[in-house]
Amino acid sequence: MATNNSSYDKLNIDELINAYESIYQNQVRDFNALSTIHLSENDHTNILCEILNMKVGDTKPFMKSFVQDVLGIEIQDRDSQNIVAKTQEQAISAKGLGFIDLLIKSNDKLIIVENKVCGAGDGPFQLARYYFSYVKDKEYFDQLIEQCDWKEFKLSNNDEFVNDLKEQYEEWWKGHKADEPYLVYLTDVADKEPSENSLPEDLKSKLDDHYIQISYEEDIYDWLKNKVLPKLRYGQTGDAHNSIILYLRELEHIFG
Repeated sequence: MATNNSSYDKLNIDELINAYESIYQNQVRDFNALSTIHLSENDHTNILCEILNMKVGDTKPFMKSFVQDVLGIEIQDRDSQNIVAKTQEQAISAKGLGFIDLLIKSNDKLIIVENKVCGAGDGPFQLARYYFSYVKDKEYFDQLIEQCDWKEFKLSNNDEFVNDLKEQYEEWWKGHKADEPYLVYLTDVADKEPSENSLPEDLKSKLDDHYIQISYEEDIYDWLKNKVLPKLRYGQTGDAHNSIILYLRELEHIFG
C-alpha cells in the first residue's frame, strides 16, 4: 500500500544536520583529549600546517583563506593550489639553532612563520637569521650583528657565537638562492613584540608590510571558528570537523 511521504518531503536537511552538529558539539565539551597532553609549540605548528595543506575536493581552501584573510597577502587562484606549508625547515644557524617553524611557499610567495604560541622567548638574532636565510646581503648582515646586545641571551661565549654565525652565513649561501620573504611573528596573545636582538628595529622597518604580527588569541581562533569550521560539515568531512572543534575548545581553555 502506498504511503504519503509529503511530511518527509518538507524536511530541511540542512536544519537536521545543523541540529545534529549542535548536539554533538555539546557532547564533546565535557571531554577533550587534547587538554590532557599539553600541546607543545611544535604540536600547534604541526596542526596549523595540516589545516593549511588540507584538501577539500581538489582545492586547498584554508591555505588561500589563511594567506589572504589572516595575513593580508594577495594570492592568485592558480598559486593557491601550488602553495605548500612545511615545518622545521632549515635556516642559517649557529650552535645548532636554526629551524624555521613553518614555511609557506609557492612559485612567487615565501612566508616564514615563527610560532610563539607557548610564550617562548626569542632566540639570538632569531628572526633576522630566518630573514637572511633568503636574502643575501652580507654587509647588512654584519652591520646588524654588530648592533646586537648578546647579553640578553646569556650565551656561554658571545664572540664564539658571532664568529660561528658569520661562518654559517658564508656556508649557507654556497648552496641557496635568494628570495623576498614575508616574516610572520605568531604569538599566543596579541600585541607581543619581538626582541630587538631577534629582529633589529632597522630590519623591521626595512621589511615594512613584509613583516606581519598575528596571535592565536585573536587571529587564529577567529579564523578557525569563522572561516575553517563552517566549510567542514559533519558527515562529509567528519574527522576534520571534529578535530577542529576539539582544537577550538583547547584554544578556549588556553586563552580563557
